[in-house]
Amino acid sequence: KVARPIAATNSKTQRSVASWIWGAYYSLAVFYVVSGGYDVAMVFVNANRVILGEKLGFGFWSYIGLAIGGLTSLLGIGLLLRLELARAIVNFFCGLQILFGLLGLAGSVLGTMFAGALGLVMVFMQIVQIAAAAFMIYVIGETERVGPSI
Repeated sequence: KVARPIAATNSKTQRSVASWIWGAYYSLAVFYVVSGGYDVAMVFVNANRVILGEKLGFGFWSYIGLAIGGLTSLLGIGLLLRLELARAIVNFFCGLQILFGLLGLAGSVLGTMFAGALGLVMVFMQIVQIAAAAFMIYVIGETERVGPSI
């Protein structure tokens, strides 16, 4: 019997990922595409809105809305294609979302003194925002351990 060397394996690529994580990952990616498309569509709807007999048209904030909606859709497509750059950008923005969500949570807790029940709704919304961003980071982290890296 000859001792044969054991081939070194990369534990990152050998680890299996639960199927629900892939479902969550692709669902979130599709949500990004749809959400960005909705934002772009709403810019056009609002630009055609007539107030006091005048058409609103496109202004500075319309172009900002188009850029944000377009970027969101592009990031969603990048997530669907599992592009590392898109995944890194989404992780960065989710980290910012957690940071600003924590700041908003502090403000919402203070706002409960003045707004009562409305302040509690704002606290709940901030918690959901933080949890959603943390979940997105978790899902991206779990899916980057296996599969193609384009």
